[in-house]
Amino acid sequence: MNEIKTTHNWHPNTSISFNANGVFLRVSLNIPPDLAKFLSPNNVTKGKHRHVYALKMHIESDMVCKNNLESVHNMLLNNCMKNIRKAKSKQNSLNIKN
Repeated sequence: MNEIKTTHNWHPNTSISFNANGVFLRVSLNIPPDLAKFLSPNNVTKGKHRHVYALKMHIESDMVCKNNLESVHNMLLNNCMKNIRKAKSKQNSLNIKN
């Protein structure tokens, strides 16, 4: 399936990929490498100095509009931040026990 990736100035940590069925919206945040083990390995990729935690969602072509893209973007970003906060909490509680 062909995908078209586009650049935008909407949000620096967001990528949009178009395909025949709709749009993939991906939101990513940098995390320290020691935090990666507390998050899902399917959503963490390695970089040179940091790891990247990303969430991705597909929006069907009949549902693509500015309001839906913004609401999905906000939901993904909030979930990323919430999951990272939970991982930091787990990491801190583990450090306190040790």
